[in-house]
Amino acid sequence: MRTRQHHLRSSSLMVALLGVMVLIAAGCGATKAASVTVAAGGATISGGTLTAATNGSGPWSPVFNPFSPTYNYAFGFGAVYESLYMYNDKTQQELPWLATSFAWADGGDQITFTIRQGVKWSNGQPFTPADVAFTFGLLNKINAENNATALEAKVSVVGDTVVLKYTTPQYVNFDTIAYNTPMVPPFTFANVGDPLKFEDTHPIGTGPFVLKSATTEYITYTRNPHYWQKGEPYISTVRDVSADSNSSMEALLIAHQIDYSGVFTSDIKRTFVDRAPTQNVVYTPALGTISLALNQADSLFQNVALRQGISEAINRTELSTIGESGAELPASPSGLSGAVASTSIEPQYASPLTPNTTKALSILRSGGFTMKGGKLVDGTSGKQIAFSLEFPGSYSDWMTDCSLLQSQMKTIGINLTCDSVSYNRWVADTSTGVYQASFDPATGPQAYQELEEVFAVGPKGLPAVGQSNDSVNIERFDNTPAVNALAALQKITPTDTAALKKQYDILEAIMVKDVPVIPLFTSTYHADFVDGPLYGWPSTTNSYLCVACDGAQEQLLLNVHESK
Repeated sequence: MRTRQHHLRSSSLMVALLGVMVLIAAGCGATKAASVTVAAGGATISGGTLTAATNGSGPWSPVFNPFSPTYNYAFGFGAVYESLYMYNDKTQQELPWLATSFAWADGGDQITFTIRQGVKWSNGQPFTPADVAFTFGLLNKINAENNATALEAKVSVVGDTVVLKYTTPQYVNFDTIAYNTPMVPPFTFANVGDPLKFEDTHPIGTGPFVLKSATTEYITYTRNPHYWQKGEPYISTVRDVSADSNSSMEALLIAHQIDYSGVFTSDIKRTFVDRAPTQNVVYTPALGTISLALNQADSLFQNVALRQGISEAINRTELSTIGESGAELPASPSGLSGAVASTSIEPQYASPLTPNTTKALSILRSGGFTMKGGKLVDGTSGKQIAFSLEFPGSYSDWMTDCSLLQSQMKTIGINLTCDSVSYNRWVADTSTGVYQASFDPATGPQAYQELEEVFAVGPKGLPAVGQSNDSVNIERFDNTPAVNALAALQKITPTDTAALKKQYDILEAIMVKDVPVIPLFTSTYHADFVDGPLYGWPSTTNSYLCVACDGAQEQLLLNVHESK
């Protein structure tokens, strides 16, 4: 399934909420970094090319700035840029990366990272604690511009450590701080003006690869000669091919012209896996929830009865089985999914809603709407209720889902139109509130992150339409009890399970009663690969890939290898 590729949040595989929070609370990680598991084919050898198609949305743009809203996501964060920590979904443990340990202090208001020594930027200059401090200082500027001042930190360097002092506890934001913040060099970013508009066409990072060339059709990386993990990466070249649709990506995959892709099509098992079952593999770990976001900056959707009625009319089983080919299951009305749901969800919210047209129409009548001649009309204006659903046109599954929703909305007299746009426009429109309805992905790794993406409101309130909300709370739902519950969760120590449960119960109840978004179906991380001549891909028995970490591609690039 697709996720909105946030530049500072995106998305790890859903793990048990309390388990991962206890890990984060533990305070310090070991100093060992990545290791490769040889999956098949004999001894690992150095060399080879990984050819991938990670973009099904048209020509590449030359934007490698990982903070940019138009960042092209062509392995840049992971191949070139790295984070302080990574996460292993199989072991459910943090992996020290550019930092070797961390420690919390002051009730979660402060975190100190010990920075790894001996690391170099790809141009040969030393990577230092001052570079880490610069990155978080730059992030302060970005957060201020995006109305996310709660994530601003006072940054200081003490020897080989970097101390981040926040005004509020940050236990729940460890993933954002450690996994999803790419370290960038001052000599590139110090004088760029607006860091969100800087393209970074010649990126310099600490990662295993350097950019060799970039065109609208191909992006090529080669080994970083200064990479700090000796002997890695094993492959010498990464080549990312641009495609204009899921179908184009699937054709490349079927013909074995690429080794790896994230393509989703309605019949991928028949068209790809069944052609060579021992070699063609689809990997789909749980990731999050896909909801229908109804933009409440539009007065139409401020009527809770309309949101409730639409939700009651939706046939989620039909969306799951037809639109998503059974790969994504109907979602819980709580908005939680995967392992997070099994540990956090209240029993009364566990089962997905089933379509109930009679109940939907009753709710709509109570909200001032009436049915006339098969059309649902506003009781005041007399106009039929109609809205458009915007989504990236390259996402063929969402196109099918929209067609299904069109038919389902007709049962309650609503005229829904499908508006397919480019991926970049979709991100821009939903982030700035310039749309009516959209599919909205929310991902973990904790229940907090899934619900934060629905309920988060900055200390200055929701931004005006036309201003970015950083791809969270795209439906622009403003609810004080929900904001207060999120704030309470930030202050609770990860071991206080009773206090955590109390706040999650509040958020789940608001989700079900007020329907800020309408959960549709669970989402999965979708990867397709050809096992051989490259090996070491993630699998259900070796699920090392942190699928909700923005830099997770690096784990893939360090594990994949040729064999004798």
